[in-house]
Amino acid sequence: MVSDLVLLVFGGYDYITKTVLKNAFEIAFLLEKTIGCWRKCGAVPLTRLPLKSKDVRHQMAVDGSPETQEAHRLKEIQALNEFHCNLLTANEFFGQALIKAAPRLRKKTPALTVPQSKERILAIKNAKAAGQMFFATGGQHLNSDEFFQAREHVKRLEEAKKMQTDKQNRLLLQQLDEKARKLLREKGPLNDDTFKPYNKPDIKLLCKWKSLKVGDCDAKKKMYDMYILEPEPPAPTPWSEDGESELQRLLKPDMPLEQTQLGVAAPISCHFQPPRQSMSALWVVQFNV
Repeated sequence: MVSDLVLLVFGGYDYITKTVLKNAFEIAFLLEKTIGCWRKCGAVPLTRLPLKSKDVRHQMAVDGSPETQEAHRLKEIQALNEFHCNLLTANEFFGQALIKAAPRLRKKTPALTVPQSKERILAIKNAKAAGQMFFATGGQHLNSDEFFQAREHVKRLEEAKKMQTDKQNRLLLQQLDEKARKLLREKGPLNDDTFKPYNKPDIKLLCKWKSLKVGDCDAKKKMYDMYILEPEPPAPTPWSEDGESELQRLLKPDMPLEQTQLGVAAPISCHFQPPRQSMSALWVVQFNV
């Protein structure tokens, strides 16, 4: 049962099976075992011990740095590989297909983007895995400004998407309003006297202008009756220059850091003065800053 998990992890006496269980958590996380694991990881004390392990991928240095034991072993394996492949080639086999060069340490990891650029911010935003992030930055240190700008750009794109939908709807309504009013100016207001000059597409357009759902209705008289009962709609609100400038600002990936959520929140946290009598509140504010 789920309640047995506590006994399995922390031990104790089971009254059902009359069994005494040891504290598995305490045994697994003894001080000596924990420090021993940290020592193997090179954390306590801080050493390069993991890099000397034969299980870690090694590379041959090409910049004149001292050769390690593992790098020397890679050189021997590569020499043997070349010898046997050449032997196969000399005996009229396709030995060149089996040649494999040992991995070499590059002098400089190529990066697809330049630091502090719009392209790098977009690449960081689109990275879904660590490999894609490495591919975009070339393994260079990730600038905190670029990271927060990339995360902020994701939120801004969501807002920009809503604004683009609103812009498209307004433009469509404005075009529909212009077509409908132009039709009314040319043929006159639609009423019983001017009913005949209007054809079905014209009346259907005017019904759409009044936001009437005609569907697949092909009856001219029925659409006319619906049109007469509905009042004339007001002029649609046009898409303004302020809205367009705001949309372009949201689409811009390399926005200043002070415009991001982090940049806005940082001055607020720094200027907040906690009560002197509350030490816990003081610690929380300092931690957040």
